[in-house]
Amino acid sequence: MHRAVKQSFGDLVVETPCCGLQTSLNDLHYIWPAAFGRFVLEAMNPNIGDTTAEQERALSDALGLPLRKVLVHL
Repeated sequence: MHRAVKQSFGDLVVETPCCGLQTSLNDLHYIWPAAFGRFVLEAMNPNIGDTTAEQERALSDALGLPLRKVLVHL
């Protein structure tokens, strides 16, 4: 994590201490879903409950990049 911060999270590849395999910080399993990104898209009080897979695909397609949904736990 410290190396990733120094590189402004430009390189998320890490070697795991347990088995020496290379993986991405994005692919690790965190207690809560988490992600690393350069920006955040946030919908506050959209009154829809949750987004559908179709809505998420449409947003990803419109932006031209993959997205990862991370719900806020209050």
